[in-house]
Amino acid sequence: MATAAGRGPRPPLTESQLDALQLLTAVMKKLEISRADVDYHPISLALQKSVILRWNGDFICLTADAIDKLTYDDPSAGAEVDHEMAHKLQLRALLS
Repeated sequence: MATAAGRGPRPPLTESQLDALQLLTAVMKKLEISRADVDYHPISLALQKSVILRWNGDFICLTADAIDKLTYDDPSAGAEVDHEMAHKLQLRALLS
């Protein structure tokens, strides 16, 4: 089978890349956040700000206290904002 010039098969994903995709998929599916909104959703912004980028490597080690301390930079307000209680409860439910 011929491939387009300069394009070969994709290299396999690394374990770290798969772990990051697993976190993205869990956030989208379990918390019902659409793909279009996930990059700007407060939960996603807080996880990125806290450098929680992988499911097995970072997320499953979160404690309730760490979830309570999560903040994110609100682009519309231009300031650091604490999470709403609903978002904190969603993250706790995802861990249980």
